[in-house]
Amino acid sequence: PVSILKQALEVERYVATVDLYRMDKQGLVNYLTELLSDDTIQKLQSYQDPQTNTQIIQTILKTIKHLPPAFNQPIVSQLQQLAGHHQPTQDVIASFTKKINKTHRREKYSILIILLLTVFLCLLILFASR
Repeated sequence: PVSILKQALEVERYVATVDLYRMDKQGLVNYLTELLSDDTIQKLQSYQDPQTNTQIIQTILKTIKHLPPAFNQPIVSQLQQLAGHHQPTQDVIASFTKKINKTHRREKYSILIILLLTVFLCLLILFASR
């Protein structure tokens, strides 16, 4: 379990230094999916160390927080599998997923809102100048 935690911490440090817009998102997802393979999850659960599993989950959640929800989904499902029946960790994962989806939705519609606001201001200036 400690080696998986070390690898997760190394990936987190790497992602913290990389430009988020140029980062190979699919490569990161592939690496984390391999790191959290079903075999690895079974081994981690067999050690019955929920504290280490929670640390691994929190570290990986920090690592993937800048990825779009479409990239997060396979990793989040693996993390839920790793959390097992540990309810506090399941709650952390659910909260993370909800927050990421909300942020993505806000970013998605912010451009539309800005455009509508710009058109409204232009019309306001047009009618005010007459």
